[in-house]
Amino acid sequence: MKFALLSRNPLGWVTRSLGKEFADLGHTATIVSSRALVASLGQVPKILASGFDLSSDFNAVLLRVLGFNSLDETLHVIETCRSLERLGQVLVNSEKATSNCLNKFGMLDKLSASGVKVPATRVVRRVEDGIKAFEEMGDVVLKPIFGSRGMGVVRAADAETAKFALEEMVFRGQVPLVQEFVAHEGFDVRALVVGGRVAAAMKRESPGLRTNISRGGKPIPMKVDAELEEIALKASGALSCDYSGVDLLPSSRGTYVLEVNSQPDYRALQSVTGRNISSEIAGLVIQKARR
Repeated sequence: MKFALLSRNPLGWVTRSLGKEFADLGHTATIVSSRALVASLGQVPKILASGFDLSSDFNAVLLRVLGFNSLDETLHVIETCRSLERLGQVLVNSEKATSNCLNKFGMLDKLSASGVKVPATRVVRRVEDGIKAFEEMGDVVLKPIFGSRGMGVVRAADAETAKFALEEMVFRGQVPLVQEFVAHEGFDVRALVVGGRVAAAMKRESPGLRTNISRGGKPIPMKVDAELEEIALKASGALSCDYSGVDLLPSSRGTYVLEVNSQPDYRALQSVTGRNISSEIAGLVIQKARR
């Protein structure tokens, strides 16, 4: 079978690793840059890229399209996914799952509505509303609703820090997410869910707030217990993901879900666990294409 890897970073490690695993499984995988997308609209709509018709030339399309995109680029990608599905193409993850994980506001709202434990959160537009949320919570983490890799995340344990961070975010046109700080033991857990099970997991240790590997977090392989696995699967399923990276925060008040990523970077996880995650994801895509 033939597969497309639609990627915003065609030279990235994850994209190249996935391409290799499709080939090792006896299939053809073509890496296509999302910047080459062309939507042809009219009586016979088509989604084209680099000489291919993405709706008909492949058995399925694996998405690696999110990241540091502008709003225009993000909306373009989402509308492209919707068009491809209307034309009958299989996407992994689906447009629904991709949209569900697109911003922290919508993601946390859906998780909470599904009974998944998330930190107390306020999404505000005005500085004064953010200050009020800080005063009620006492110690908070401020995040933009769009973002990844820990960029723009600030802990505010005092009013001056909270006010300064909120003013800066509002000035930049960002929508602040004010979240209670959950005391923990210096680590969180990244669980990689593939096809309804946790394929691999690791602790991410850090003396500071950010545990992201790209921000200096130390990866340590671990085996999740039944409770953590159940929480990870529930969170991933609530957002309709075929595969995902689920960030879990164990604490004295129970385990919280911080985030679910529909297109996770798992290079560090694959390295420290020795699990061939790319092969498992490729196998999942092949299964979905055969249905």
